[in-house]
Order: sequence, then C-alpha cells, then structure tokens
Amino acid sequence: DVRATFGANLPFVLNKISLNQIEGTVNTNKLVQWPMVMAAQDAVAAADPKVVATETGGANYEVSTGLAEGQYHYTTASLLQIGDDLARALVSVCGVDSDED
Repeated sequence: DVRATFGANLPFVLNKISLNQIEGTVNTNKLVQWPMVMAAQDAVAAADPKVVATETGGANYEVSTGLAEGQYHYTTASLLQIGDDLARALVSVCGVDSDED
C-alpha cells in the first residue's frame, strides 16, 4: 500500500528483532517464533533490492533488563546505534554517497 501511494521504487530499511530481546526466556513460543520472524525479515530483504534489514544482535545492542517490560526494549545507546545503522542502510539502498563516517 505504501509503494502504491508513494512509488514502486520506494526504499525500506528495517531493523531485525534480536535474540538479545529474549535471552533467558523460558517461553517456548518466543524461542520458536523469534528465529522464524528473523528469517522472514531476511527473506523480505533478500527478495527486494530496495529493502535492507539491519542486525540488532550482539554487544552493541543491549536491552533494558530490570524494567517493567524489560528485555524487549533497547538501552539508549543501543537505540542510537540502531538509528545510525538504519540511516547508513538507507543511504546505501538509495545509492547516494555520504561523506559522514
């Protein structure tokens, strides 16, 4: 629908969900479904050259443990990293040069 409204070549960038967000869970639904969703996100990006999926796993993407909604939410530093990743992905998918490193 978005591309029908704004153009067929509209680029999309998305950040994938992360196993960091369910680390330590015993919820079997999450343990089974999280990798399935991540694989679907990869498949969308692989099928469309105007879509880039960025990673959100690893040490640069810490989650806010100990809060009411805990592990689902990233720390401030992680959110800044995700924003930077998404911006770089958008620049790359649009095919423009950026002089920012």
